[in-house]
Amino acid sequence: MGNRKQAKSPLLYIQQPQIKTPEASMQSHYMTSKKQRDTKVQNSIKRPGSRQKFTKLKDDDQEETFELSGENEKEQSEDHRPREKKKFKDMTLDERVEYFLDTPDHAPIMKCEVKTEGRNYRGIIVDYQDDNVYMRVGRRTTPTSIPFETIKEINLIGF
Repeated sequence: MGNRKQAKSPLLYIQQPQIKTPEASMQSHYMTSKKQRDTKVQNSIKRPGSRQKFTKLKDDDQEETFELSGENEKEQSEDHRPREKKKFKDMTLDERVEYFLDTPDHAPIMKCEVKTEGRNYRGIIVDYQDDNVYMRVGRRTTPTSIPFETIKEINLIGF
């Protein structure tokens, strides 16, 4: 029993299916044209002529940028009022109405509360024409006209 040269099949085994190893169909060879390869090599070899020319060009560019920045400062000084965003609390009533009308389309519509002498309105400011503020109050579809002179306060409610 000790000198066997061949193995016998097992007496109890689970027969495995005869599956070939998968063969992937991959590209084994490729070719590129020599013209494209030669132009790439020639482009990578190009170098600047001398460093002195390069530094001179660099100095000229810096002088031009200084001149341009000086012109920009003059233009900014001519425009006396820089455009800064005010806090909503610091705005006047007219600026607050314009703030609600000039909101971008991608931003959600903000609701506000308009306090007048006789009544408080909660809703969305739709338009401002001829000293009248048109406001969509509640869920109504028709806007309500409010005279601008009667408005005492405009508060931001939210979305």
